Amino acid sequence: MRGRIAILLIVGILLGLYLTTIYLDSSINCIFVNNQDSKELCYIDKAKKSQDPSACYNLIINEGNRDNCLLEVATESSNLALCSEIINIETKNGCAIQIILDQDNPEICSETNATDIRDTCFWWIAKFTKNATLCENIESSLKFHCFSEVSKEKQDVGVCEHLDTTHERDMCYLISSETLGVGACVTIYSNDIKYECYINIAKSKKDPNICGSIELITKRDRCFAELAIQEQDSSLCENIEDFDYKQECIGGT
Repeated sequence: MRGRIAILLIVGILLGLYLTTIYLDSSINCIFVNNQDSKELCYIDKAKKSQDPSACYNLIINEGNRDNCLLEVATESSNLALCSEIINIETKNGCAIQIILDQDNPEICSETNATDIRDTCFWWIAKFTKNATLCENIESSLKFHCFSEVSKEKQDVGVCEHLDTTHERDMCYLISSETLGVGACVTIYSNDIKYECYINIAKSKKDPNICGSIELITKRDRCFAELAIQEQDSSLCENIEDFDYKQECIGGT
């Protein structure tokens, strides 16, 4: 009889310890939270601490909370591939960018099979390291933006030569002109894009001499007009050859 009582006492103690351990476990504690949103926030915290995304899939109903759960686990564990499981595009990109910037290692880009995440990864690292060779790994239209950004950051129009089409190269030169100035405009093949380049720089540098270097009269007039209106300087309108356009320019200043 005493033996049976002793066994029951031991079992009772062990059961009590087991229940105490369970209660102290954060995932079990979440069960006792009545408000569903608060309960899911509890699960997110548990998933983040354990770096285990299973709770995100199995215990969270709200899609936004599930995305945030995956975001927390992915960034905590530097798991770029997990970002691709996020539904919301902004949250997905934010997840990837945070990991990319923390790691600053192009090898991490190959950890995911999701093209959008992988391309974004190569783009960001290429941009911040000014390494144009990383842009070659991009499969989507981000390749153009990658080469353009690196060209602008490095102030090197030669980077644009890696692009396949004349139009892409011209647009890359146009973007690079933000830091390279008129020198980038000279390399542009298309006259329309070239004149756009001159006009943009004339306005950014507030330099009417750049407008004067434009050969086509209509584009030159437009350059002087836009600069005059931007600077509210009617004297610049006097450089416009078209009479009606000149009057319109003066009226706008």
